[in-house]
Amino acid sequence: MSIHVIRLELELDEPSGVYTVTSPDVPGLITEGSTPDEIIYNVQEALEGLFEVWNDLGMPVPPALQKKHIHPRQTVEMMVEDRYRRFCSQNRHVKRNGHKT
Repeated sequence: MSIHVIRLELELDEPSGVYTVTSPDVPGLITEGSTPDEIIYNVQEALEGLFEVWNDLGMPVPPALQKKHIHPRQTVEMMVEDRYRRFCSQNRHVKRNGHKT
C-alpha cells in the first residue's frame, strides 16, 4: 500500500448539494459525493477501478500515482472563509478599552 498526494477539484451542484469530483493529476478520475467522508470513499473506489483498467489495458499509471518515497506527513488543501479580515474591518474603530472612536 502506498500513499499518494493528488489534487482534487470539486464542483458543487447547488440544487442537489452533490459535488462532482475530478483530478488534474489523474486523467479519467470522476466521481461524486455530498460529504467529505463520502467523497473520500468514492475517490478511493474510483482509483481502485482505474488501477484495474490501467493494468488490464497495459496502460501506464499517471505520474502522481507512481510509487515514490514521500514523507509520512500529509498535506491537505481546503477552502476556508476569511472571517478574520471581516472581523477586523468591522471592529477597526474599537479602542483597547472597548470604546468605539
